[in-house]
Amino acid sequence: MLRLLFVFLSLGIQQISFAQISEFQAEYNSALSLVKQKNYTAAWTTLEPAVDNTSSGDILYLAGLIQQKQGNTNQATSYYKKTIDAQPDHTSALMNLGVILYNQEEFAAAAETFDQLSKHKQSKKVLEFKGRSYLKANKNEIALRTFNSLSAVYPTEGKWEYYKAKSYFALGKNKEGKAAIQAARKKGYSLSKQEELELQSTNTKQISVASIFNEGLEAQKNGDYKTAESKYKEAAEIEPKNVQIQYSLGVLYLNKNQFRKAVKQFERALELDPSNGNAYLGLGNAYKQLGDEAKAAAAYRVAAEYNGSNDGGDYALAANSAFHAGAYPEAVRLYKLAISIDPTIPEYHFNLGAAYSQMKEHASAIQAYEAAIDLRSDYTDAYYNLAVSFSDAKEYQEVKRLGEKLIALDPDDGYGYLIMAVYYNRINRSDLETKYMKQAKKRNRDIRANY
Repeated sequence: MLRLLFVFLSLGIQQISFAQISEFQAEYNSALSLVKQKNYTAAWTTLEPAVDNTSSGDILYLAGLIQQKQGNTNQATSYYKKTIDAQPDHTSALMNLGVILYNQEEFAAAAETFDQLSKHKQSKKVLEFKGRSYLKANKNEIALRTFNSLSAVYPTEGKWEYYKAKSYFALGKNKEGKAAIQAARKKGYSLSKQEELELQSTNTKQISVASIFNEGLEAQKNGDYKTAESKYKEAAEIEPKNVQIQYSLGVLYLNKNQFRKAVKQFERALELDPSNGNAYLGLGNAYKQLGDEAKAAAAYRVAAEYNGSNDGGDYALAANSAFHAGAYPEAVRLYKLAISIDPTIPEYHFNLGAAYSQMKEHASAIQAYEAAIDLRSDYTDAYYNLAVSFSDAKEYQEVKRLGEKLIALDPDDGYGYLIMAVYYNRINRSDLETKYMKQAKKRNRDIRANY
C-alpha cells in the first residue's frame, strides 16, 4: 500500500472503394490490367508511386499480390498487413496472408489470421485452413471444434474425421482418435500411407512428450528445479513449437529468480502464440522483478486484453506497474478498467486514489479513497491517504475528523497521531502539533525516519 507523505508547513481486390483510390485511379487500373496479363514487373512500376502515398486497402492489396507473384513473400506480407489495417474485412488479403504464414510454418499467426477471416467468410476452404493451422499450432481443442463444425456442415466428407483423429491423438484421447479413423473409413476416406504415418507419429510423439512434460511438472511441484528444467528441455527438443512447454520453462525460470531467462522464454512462447495471455502475464512478472515497470505495465495490459480477466486483476497489475513507472494518467485509466470489471475490490479504489493524488487531482482522489472505505470500513491506509488529500484541499476539519477516527480504530498505530499533528500544524497550534508528533514517533519507526 502507498502511504502519502505530508509536507509540513513551516510556521516561517475486393469490391473496389472508388472514393479511396480515385486519386490514383489511372495507376490502379493500369496495374490491375498488367497483373491480369501476368506482367508483374511493369505492374509494380506502374503502381509503386500510388503505394507510397495512399491508405487505400485496394491499392495496398494489389501491391501485396504483385509482390507475392514475384516471390517477395516478406514484402507481400507487409502489404497484406497494411491492407488489413486499412480494411479489416478485406477477405482476399486475409486469405493470402494466412496462406503465406501457414507455408512459412508460422502456424499460430496463421490460425489467428484465418480465425479473423472466418468472421467475414465461412467457406469450407477457410475453415479447413483455420482448423489445420490450429492443429499445427498445438491448439488442439480449437482445431477439434473447427473440424466438428465442418463435419456437421459436410457430414459425408471423411477427411474431417481424419483431422478430428489427429486432434484427438494430440490431446491424448486415443479411444476417440481410433473411433474417428473408423468413421473416416466408413465415409469412404482412404488414408494414404503418409497420413497413416502422421497419425502414428502424432499418437506416439504426444504420449512421449506428455510423459516427459508431466515428469517436469511433478519435479517443479516438488521443488526439484534442476530435474524440471532438464525434462522441459527434453520435451522441447521433441516438440519445439509446443507453446505449453515453452511457457512452463518461463514459469520455472521465474521460480528460480532467473528473470532475464524468463523474459526470453516467455517471448519464445509468444512467438509461437502471439495471443497467449498467460505468457504476457509471466513476461510482465519477469519485467517487474527486473525493475522495468514500463515494460511490465505494457505486458500486463496485453495479458488483460487476451485473458478477458473476470476480476480485473491483470488490469490492476498493469496499473500498478504504470504507477511505479510514473505514468499516472495511464495508471488511472487501467485502475478504472479494473474497477469496471469488479468494483467490489477496495484496493482498486485505493490505488486509483493514490494515482490521482500524484496528479494533484485532490477531489478525484478523495472520491476514490471514500469508495475504498465504503467497501472496507477499517481500511486505515485509505483513511490516512484521505486525510492527506483533505489537507492538500485545505479542508482541515476533515483532517481532524479522520485523525480521531484512525486513533479510535487503532490507538497503537502512530498514523492517526500524525494526522492530528498535521491538523494542528495547519491551524498554527505548534504546542499540540508537537504533542501529537511525539506520540506518532513513539509508535512508528518509519514516522521517526520521515519526519
